[in-house]
Amino acid sequence: MSLPAASATVTAMVSLRPITRDNLAAVQALRTTREQERFVSGVVDSMLEAIEDQAGRAIQWAIYADETPVGFVMISDEVAPDAPDHIPHYLWIIATSAGATARPPST
Repeated sequence: MSLPAASATVTAMVSLRPITRDNLAAVQALRTTREQERFVSGVVDSMLEAIEDQAGRAIQWAIYADETPVGFVMISDEVAPDAPDHIPHYLWIIATSAGATARPPST
């Protein structure tokens, strides 16, 4: 995906979509910038963490800009009150691909 010049205005419809067999590989292929890697786990690692931590009750979506997957979000929802080390609702991870970082429009 090539990015427009910094002076251009970019408009895209951003949406959350379920992760399905049809988009799983594209979502798992998303990578953050090298600088962000120390702050956020990759998509595959996050999915594996959700499998290992069933008490977290993870819900996952792909983030799309128009028809292109550009990120991944995972929340924890309605965790059982007796689940150790969890709160009922929280944002587990949100990550955007290296080429999809939002830029404010220039004036």
